[in-house]
Amino acid sequence: MALHPAGKFLERAWGEPGWTSGAKIVSTVLEDRWTVAFALPLRQLVPGGAKPGQTAYVNVLRGGSENLVCSPTFGEKFHSPARFGALVLR
Repeated sequence: MALHPAGKFLERAWGEPGWTSGAKIVSTVLEDRWTVAFALPLRQLVPGGAKPGQTAYVNVLRGGSENLVCSPTFGEKFHSPARFGALVLR
């Protein structure tokens, strides 16, 4: 998922063309910082819905003048699942 300060976003799921996250994005740009909050329906992250203990692998990219990521892929493009962060669902 790539997020932009203007509240725009780009979503991709590895190997699943046409996937949409159903995300809700709220972005706020202040004089000294940019914040974003986003909610992802768990039924979209895990096939068949989410269950406690399951793991979803994700990466979040901040778009704009800089491209910053939560889980750096070290030059392997932004969609390198082996480098994604793990979210353990509870």
